[in-house]
Amino acid sequence: PEQLLDPIVAIFVMAWIIKGRYTDTADRARRSEPLSAAAEVQWDLLPPLACSTERVAVSGILEPAYEIGGDSFDYAFDTSRVDFTMVDAVGHGMSAVLMSAAAINSLRNSRRAKASIAAAYEDADRSIAMQFGNSYFVTGLIGTLDLQSGDLTWINAGHVLPMLVRNGTYAGLLLCKPSRPFGLGVRSSRWPRRLSSLATECCSTPTASPRLDPRTDPFSGRIDWPTCWSERRWRTCLSNRLFGILPTTS
Repeated sequence: PEQLLDPIVAIFVMAWIIKGRYTDTADRARRSEPLSAAAEVQWDLLPPLACSTERVAVSGILEPAYEIGGDSFDYAFDTSRVDFTMVDAVGHGMSAVLMSAAAINSLRNSRRAKASIAAAYEDADRSIAMQFGNSYFVTGLIGTLDLQSGDLTWINAGHVLPMLVRNGTYAGLLLCKPSRPFGLGVRSSRWPRRLSSLATECCSTPTASPRLDPRTDPFSGRIDWPTCWSERRWRTCLSNRLFGILPTTS
């Protein structure tokens, strides 16, 4: 019967994912070219690339898939909220991956200890500074979405501003005063925002999107859009691709 198809597929997928931890067969089959050692570490760090419920959908991807460096993300569903993180470590290759792994796992540890996002920010800042020194840093976003009220609270640690899409249309950037990147000393600014049931938040990293202008104060929030990817072109492409994949109720 048709009504049994979805649960059967769900069980098959869960079994495939669980069994995949015991063999390399599936990983080899998915690859069309060699994966860098840094990318190998980063892909194993990630949560499932997509998850959805009746109330909210979360998805993420890293590009270029075979040569990723310091970009990473994480999320977790709770009964009444969704917590999420996106980070981008300075540099490339394995050194950047190690920094992003330290940041993600510090934030994950704080989240599982039920710490506030402000406390999580401080813990991650200390972790990066102690392990890698003050000349290295990780930018990022930490946020929590209340599924009952629609309230989104986030900290922008020197990262590119999130984009908001509502009813299939680009609704602007989620403006906030940025805090310092992890590893450069705590200066936290927590920002609340109420989202409607038809709103979608789009977060991206500078390596695949606009860059912070290095000629200005890196914490000023000024964005230097590459000439080949204007803000208008980026938001149009992102909106079109997003709503070709996610349901409009996400």
